[in-house]
Amino acid sequence: MRQNRILQKAISALLVTTLLVGVTGCYGSFAVTQKVHQVNDEVSDNKWVDEVVFLVFAALPVYGIATVIDALIVNSIEFWTGENPMDGGDGDGAEGG
Repeated sequence: MRQNRILQKAISALLVTTLLVGVTGCYGSFAVTQKVHQVNDEVSDNKWVDEVVFLVFAALPVYGIATVIDALIVNSIEFWTGENPMDGGDGDGAEGG
């Protein structure tokens, strides 16, 4: 019974934190996802090759995993510290949303 209360408090704290971050309107720059897009863009100059790479990335799901990493880890670090660990810490996007 006590473990359920601890779990409920932890979930409540997580939800409140999520709401506070959401209310501020700042959700980060999604640097990991942008890097995946950049890799896809640099694979070839041929649009058909880029499309095949995109479909493979979507099917594996490289884009989905990158977005989750951004949303849960990188953007949280960027929000709380004002520095994005993926871009050398210049803080772009952290204050303005």
